[in-house]
Amino acid sequence: MALSKEDIFKTGPSPEEEKYNTAVELMDAIDCVERFERAVTSLRSAAAMFEELGDYEDARKRRKQCADKADQIEREGCEKTLQTAKDMYDKAKTKSDYIAANSEYRRLKKFAAYADKAEAGDKACHAGIRKIETRKVYKRRAIALAVIVVICMVIMVTPLSYIVKGFGHKMLGDYKAAINSYDQVEYLPGVGTMKKSCYYKIAKKYDDDNHHKKAMKVYRLAGAYADAEHRTTRYQKRFMRKAEIGTKVYYAGMRWMVLDKALLGEKAMLIRSTPLSKEELPSGKEGENLKGKKLTEFLNGKFTSANFSDREKVMMGKEITAKKRAGMQTVETKKEDIVKNPIFVLPEDTISEYKDNLPPDWDPNGIYPVVWVSFR
Repeated sequence: MALSKEDIFKTGPSPEEEKYNTAVELMDAIDCVERFERAVTSLRSAAAMFEELGDYEDARKRRKQCADKADQIEREGCEKTLQTAKDMYDKAKTKSDYIAANSEYRRLKKFAAYADKAEAGDKACHAGIRKIETRKVYKRRAIALAVIVVICMVIMVTPLSYIVKGFGHKMLGDYKAAINSYDQVEYLPGVGTMKKSCYYKIAKKYDDDNHHKKAMKVYRLAGAYADAEHRTTRYQKRFMRKAEIGTKVYYAGMRWMVLDKALLGEKAMLIRSTPLSKEELPSGKEGENLKGKKLTEFLNGKFTSANFSDREKVMMGKEITAKKRAGMQTVETKKEDIVKNPIFVLPEDTISEYKDNLPPDWDPNGIYPVVWVSFR
């Protein structure tokens, strides 16, 4: 049978067929939806589309199926969510528990049959939160009072008083004041650990507030307390990986300039932003004519021990090649020497290659430590 012109130039489905197919997709999509509210919304939208289609194919039948299914899912979903909210409220012990329960109650507010119950649950959760916050206030006041009493009982001229003050400040969350107190008696056993725990708390707060650079610096002051070293090196690697050549980075408690980066950004050569000060150099005869082998031994001995943590030492001198690669300058130093002595100074004949990225106020007579670090 010959095709008519209309059939020949027909370009796609009719508007009714498109709407029908869309409604069917919405109807079938509820199997992939986790939250019942979205399933109800999808079904009601599909039912509305089928209603508009009238007698098109089985649209009326499907509209009724969607409407009935939406009512069923809404009823069952609301009941289940209400029960979950009640169980969470009954078991709530902390502020976060009440907040979680309240989030379940709030899901029910848009359903008229459950709006009153949702509102009552919302008020109950807020009352629970206020009760906990009030309890915390009284607890802090009780702690403050107890600390004051203890301090009054301690002879204020003894070193022990600084520990008591530090402990009191720490309990009240004033970690900087606690550190100031601990500084007065840092020579006493255990005080160093107390001080580091305060630094850790401060760093953790910076971390929680997304001030990661500040957190990194304060974590390092916490030394080996808890996982402070791990967090310090993790942030050091992250920021070094992002740093461009010629910019400053923080490493081992010091500021460095990025002189060079290896392929794929796995390694970087750093030079300290400032030369070694007189206080950092060895005194007496040991500091005289500090060049060549003597300088290398000092940088990789006393200087490294005094300034680098174990994790920071692990980052140094890893798998550095002595070969020059495309787009990368490399100081001609034997691989085994770099691994054995990862800290060095730039040879005079290579300084000109890095002149554009050297630290500001470059002192030709200064000693600027240089180190390769790995981000792996």
